[in-house]
Amino acid sequence: MIPQKILDELIEQVERGEQVVESAKIIAKKHGMSHSRLLKWFFIAHPNRGHHRKRVLTELQEEQLKYALLAVSSMNMDWMIRQMQDAAMTMFGVKLHRSAADRFKKRHRKCISFATSKSLAKKRAEPRLYDLALAHADQYKQFLDEKKLPASSIVNYDECRIVVTDEKALRTRRLVSRNKHKAQFEGRVKGTHVGTYIPFISATGELLTSYFIFSVKFNEDGEADVPIELPSVFSRTRSGMKPPVIFFNDKGYLNKLNFPKIIDHFTSVWKQNHPGLDCCLIGDNLKTHRNVEVIKKALNNGVYMNFLVQNTTHWSQPLDNLLFARLKQEIKSLAENLAYLQMFTEKHVFSLVDVVLEAAHKAFTHDTVMSAFKSTGLVPFNHDKIEELARKNHDPATDTYVPNERDEYIINKVVKSLTTYLSQVKKEANEKEGKITKVRARVVRNEMYFAEDILAADKKRREEEEKKALETEREKQKKFDERKRKREEVEVKKQATFAARAAKKAQKDEEREKKRRKKETNTCKAKCGRTCKTGPEWVGCSHCETFWVCPECYRKRTVKQQVAKHERECQGK
Repeated sequence: MIPQKILDELIEQVERGEQVVESAKIIAKKHGMSHSRLLKWFFIAHPNRGHHRKRVLTELQEEQLKYALLAVSSMNMDWMIRQMQDAAMTMFGVKLHRSAADRFKKRHRKCISFATSKSLAKKRAEPRLYDLALAHADQYKQFLDEKKLPASSIVNYDECRIVVTDEKALRTRRLVSRNKHKAQFEGRVKGTHVGTYIPFISATGELLTSYFIFSVKFNEDGEADVPIELPSVFSRTRSGMKPPVIFFNDKGYLNKLNFPKIIDHFTSVWKQNHPGLDCCLIGDNLKTHRNVEVIKKALNNGVYMNFLVQNTTHWSQPLDNLLFARLKQEIKSLAENLAYLQMFTEKHVFSLVDVVLEAAHKAFTHDTVMSAFKSTGLVPFNHDKIEELARKNHDPATDTYVPNERDEYIINKVVKSLTTYLSQVKKEANEKEGKITKVRARVVRNEMYFAEDILAADKKRREEEEKKALETEREKQKKFDERKRKREEVEVKKQATFAARAAKKAQKDEEREKKRRKKETNTCKAKCGRTCKTGPEWVGCSHCETFWVCPECYRKRTVKQQVAKHERECQGK
């Protein structure tokens, strides 16, 4: 038997983060015993530490790597095995082989899964969405308590894009936190969009109506000849495949022009099928949906439009949560079957409308629809379920946590190490971006081209474009300077013209003033209004030559006295 004191000494070394084997060798040598014997008793006493035999990370390092992995997974940046190996090298300087990485994954399978992730928009990872989702749940519960609507009156609608794409080529298995509701990460999947399918389905599984919006190229008159395959017969029964409503526009998306028509049509269908019963119409927070006039019109017809919190519909909306996934599975199955049937006939048997409607009829079963509404907590209403889903998909912004000393140490180490690793990844991405050159080449069908020649031609083209752009800029500057010079010349001419006009006007004013003074001087001062032009008969002052009276007025005694008085005054000056 190994003394407990020696065994406790080894345990203390391991808990400080030391290697088990190395510590056992040192302690065994210290006490004069075999280290293999000491290791044997250590692993018998602590079977949960058996992984130390074949691992390269210390216990503390492994815990840091685990929390770093969970942290990036919560940010929807799930690592692949290679990225985990790179992180171990960056954080601890340890090369983690694939076998060691697999053992790490196996040891922590309770908190980490290895699943295929789906791309997710960055806005769906905002922490504030947790509080918004719970607030919406409270408002929804209050609405249900007030209206007391049956399950058949709760209707969900959403757009399902019809896209031609090979998404499987872009899907990769990643290390994902088991706390996440779905395996999803931030990324981009491109495809060719051909149209939109919009079902309106109640919580009891009734597919009330369906709408299609297809992308079409129109002529100048806004018309187009559209070849489209449709089912020959539609069911008129309540549970059958009802005829859809089809729209055509330039892009194949829902917009502010066709959405009011869709709601008007749905309202008429609802009133026809459920007379006198109100409806709670649940949809996402798309701007097109939140049309005030549409909401008012629907409300007047007993249809209450309820909008889910933005960026939460991937888990809070029944159609997004489960139903569209089942729909796509059925579409794939039907398309594969039609491809086989096509071999036995010359006629075209594939109809996109027919396939989607038949797939919806098979996918939107009573049990599946009820399960989708139940899993989102909408029908029957389950506040705990909604809170659970919100917590899994969005970190609560209001949660508080006070770590102990050991946890705080690990948190600081993880944050520091993870910051270093992510900075290195960003630097590597920038370097990779700098090594890739996007070129534009003019090519001929079936001709052979060398990559270096294409790069050289593109470089020459860029240089010519830069030279041309520089010449164009110089020409623009030259034209600008010329226009500026001409504007200055015009301004100078304008100023000269204004000055000449002002001088001419001043001269005319002066001449006018002289003429006025002359006229005033030659006007009879007896105020008869006569003006002296010629003639010696006018009588005036012999001193100032500015005081004159006409002969007719001078005959008056008072005027003579006035003339005499003026002469005395002039003489006295």
